[in-house]
Amino acid sequence: MLASIQVFAAGNEEPKIDWPKKTIQIIAPFAAGGDTDFNARVYAMYLSKELGVNVVVSNVTGGGGAIGTRKVLDSKPDGYTILFNTSAILVNIVSGAADYTFQDLNVANIAGIRAGDIVAIRADMGIKTMDELMKYSKKNPGKLRLAITTGGHNHATALLLKNAGLDATLVDAGGTTERMAALLGGHLDIIMNPLGGISDYIKTGKLVALANPIAKRPKYIPEIPTVLESGYNAVNDGYYLWVFPKGVDEAIIAKFNAAVQKICTTNSEYQEKIKTSYMQEPFFAGKEEAKKLLEEQFKDYESLKGQF
Repeated sequence: MLASIQVFAAGNEEPKIDWPKKTIQIIAPFAAGGDTDFNARVYAMYLSKELGVNVVVSNVTGGGGAIGTRKVLDSKPDGYTILFNTSAILVNIVSGAADYTFQDLNVANIAGIRAGDIVAIRADMGIKTMDELMKYSKKNPGKLRLAITTGGHNHATALLLKNAGLDATLVDAGGTTERMAALLGGHLDIIMNPLGGISDYIKTGKLVALANPIAKRPKYIPEIPTVLESGYNAVNDGYYLWVFPKGVDEAIIAKFNAAVQKICTTNSEYQEKIKTSYMQEPFFAGKEEAKKLLEEQFKDYESLKGQF
């Protein structure tokens, strides 16, 4: 589906503009405790230093990220309300969970690439590989319960897995914390979650990590095979991106992008935080490059239209 992507590094000079002069609010459209919230808060900490004002994060949840996105799109275009979202924003549109279009998104940049939502199961199921899971599901049609966030990034991954042969019932099980509780309690059988949120359970033997649905094994997660390597074509890479309301001065976006790029590509402390917590590598794509990458991904998701 999507190819592996290298880090982009530009080196643009910071534009001169009288912004910001007051607190900036970042809207994270998912619950606290997940990888999107984590990345938003890490960026907020360093953006405060780079931009010289307070940068705060507010969690506006619901609709697989669509409610928080709509809040930003409807906000005053003055540069003080910014969205931090993932590729889920594209799934929202294709699935019908959103009342906005791809053209409504004023994407500033892509400022990170997810290390993948690891397909994981309880160890007591006795399954060790993705191939074993696929075969088990076919012998037990409809029995397996796969956790998703309706209209979210993992919803698209789940559909790709089903198209590749996984016979499972999709269950909207809330955020990361709720999904983990339901899995460990036996109410779910499969989750797809960033490794940082499940690594302790894997280490203690409660969970088994089967495969990663991204195109290529991440640098910091070499031990888990991809779904593709396991013999099943269900590739779904994911980005972290910043979105402004339409009408924001382009000089504001340029200054913001310069700050984000500096953090992402040169701040070793930031890079260590995302590595330690979610096994991520630094990644940055400016406005035009981000638009191209997201257009490509949007086309991929449109192939799933009608299945959501």
